[in-house]
Amino acid sequence: METVPLDPPGPGPFQVHLDPFNTADNQPFIDDNSDWGILATELLNEHQTDRQLMVDNFRQSVLQDDELRHWIQMDKDRCNSCEFLTRFLRAGSWQLEPSLKVMRSFCQLGKSYPAIISLASPKQLESVWRHKLNTVLETRDSFGRRVYIFRLGEWDPATVPTNEFYASAFLLFHLMSKEVKTQIAGVTVIADISNFALKHISCLGLEQIKCIAALLTGSVPIWFRRNVGFSLEFKTFQDINGLIYPLMVECDNIMASIEYYAK
Repeated sequence: METVPLDPPGPGPFQVHLDPFNTADNQPFIDDNSDWGILATELLNEHQTDRQLMVDNFRQSVLQDDELRHWIQMDKDRCNSCEFLTRFLRAGSWQLEPSLKVMRSFCQLGKSYPAIISLASPKQLESVWRHKLNTVLETRDSFGRRVYIFRLGEWDPATVPTNEFYASAFLLFHLMSKEVKTQIAGVTVIADISNFALKHISCLGLEQIKCIAALLTGSVPIWFRRNVGFSLEFKTFQDINGLIYPLMVECDNIMASIEYYAK
């Protein structure tokens, strides 16, 4: 993915508005002259005149790719679905190689983190939802983004298994990636880690740390355009930064989008 642009000063181009999650009529292409079409052109260099050609070329590239050919042919709907392929083209700003890179990372998630990804279905994650540890707001922000909130400090590892917590994040990211508006505008992440402590750190193995880094750095086809963290103590940020930064050091776009609010 390309560098995430920093927010311009002042409010975004949209009114903050209610937009309940719905992919029933999720047509992959939108009018270039609509507000969302203008935003897609501005952020992703998306143009109505060459979209279908790009999708066709991307499909052929996927079928010729040694890492992707078998994976995508396991489900013919993937290869034939314009909507599915367009998700990855938007994640790669309509450039073939970056889009292929996102798809390769996405298809490797299940192999790399099976203990987490295998749990990513709503019925297996009732304990996460019951404790209200993370959510996606029905209201988009003024830049048209979905807002994802997770409360890491409120997580009790003794009650909610670590892999279930992480699987819930993947599931929500995956669901958001199906929305055309979110593919275009991206996601704002708000992390409340005010009570994050040693009991949490001790439950994070290398697999969990690598998984969350992968989710934030191109393994899910959505843009994380702004990441905001809240904490009561600055040391909390130092602890988390020390865990994740080595795995994200090459992702300047993500690191530049993080804002810290702490003592």
